[in-house]
Amino acid sequence: MNRGIYAVALGMRAMLELQGRLSNNLMNIHTPAFKQEVPILTPAGDLLTARAEGGVIAATVGPVGVGVYQGEDRLDLSQGALEPNENPLSLAISGDAFFRVQTSDGERYTRNGNFGRDAAGYLVTSHGYRVLGEDGPIQLPEGDLTIDRSGTIWSGQTRVARLALVRFAGPEMLQRAGQGLFIGQDPQPVPVGQVTIHQGYLERANVDVTATLITMMTALKSYESAQKLLKIQDEMLARLMDLGR
Repeated sequence: MNRGIYAVALGMRAMLELQGRLSNNLMNIHTPAFKQEVPILTPAGDLLTARAEGGVIAATVGPVGVGVYQGEDRLDLSQGALEPNENPLSLAISGDAFFRVQTSDGERYTRNGNFGRDAAGYLVTSHGYRVLGEDGPIQLPEGDLTIDRSGTIWSGQTRVARLALVRFAGPEMLQRAGQGLFIGQDPQPVPVGQVTIHQGYLERANVDVTATLITMMTALKSYESAQKLLKIQDEMLARLMDLGR
């Protein structure tokens, strides 16, 4: 394939993939505690061009880029805004910790504190997974509950349980597991006092809508420009083929 066409096509594919990733971020702006993916465009490399005279290389002209491709996304774990609601079992974290939950595939982690109470009285996620405390799944008594800023759950003056929280050294240690959950490597317990639990609040998605829309518009214009360039390259190739006949 003509290298110019290949470079342009590579860039167009990168723009399409970029649009897909940004669209997914926008689709989740109402998902509690959703963490956006930051797409990374990576240069595909350079070709060193040279000027030939008399069948030999007379001088190098310099490198020419051969396009970009969509590299591995970066998970943005920045804090989302907190929003109050009417559910006393809704919890939000200020800080870089995660709730621990029990699933059939093992322990998973989430920032989505849209919790409730199941038929057996356990504190569960919106998908029914039990939330873990320091002593295991948390079974709640009937009646009003208070959850303080350290994550300790109280029924009147009686201590019920304390939320188990974990922290990870970096986003590279987390993988999405669906349903707002993450699989983590080497989680570390969170020391008391370094995070704050907010009862009756949910963390909003950390998607910057304005910045995302601007990037999508820029990607669209880049795609359209590449489309025109591809047409020009195609026409030039057709003329060269005609000359060779």
